[in-house]
Amino acid sequence: TSASSFGFPEISIHNTTAWNKNFRDDDHVIGVMFAGKDKRGRDDAVFIGINAYWERCPVELPGLSPEYDWNIDFYTNAPHKKSTDYNKLIQRQWNLLTLEPRSVVVASLKKRGS
Repeated sequence: TSASSFGFPEISIHNTTAWNKNFRDDDHVIGVMFAGKDKRGRDDAVFIGINAYWERCPVELPGLSPEYDWNIDFYTNAPHKKSTDYNKLIQRQWNLLTLEPRSVVVASLKKRGS
């Protein structure tokens, strides 16, 4: 894969704040993002956020250009049915998600309006 046009590296590590990879002993959240191009040459990215703590914790998704947004593809704290819309089941304010205790979220790049 090649780097995305956002300038994101192919693999990046984040804590509760996007792009902050400086971890302390008491940090409870880790995010990993994979970015590049899909088979058609379009920008593509996947973010995996993990809350290993027994309390709710925030995680900030990396910012995107205005024509893109993050789509929540999976969230372990939500019921799992084929029709589940995880975007409606996770507490979210712009790029800031609140992860429930011991939960994982998977988000992918989505073009707005699609």
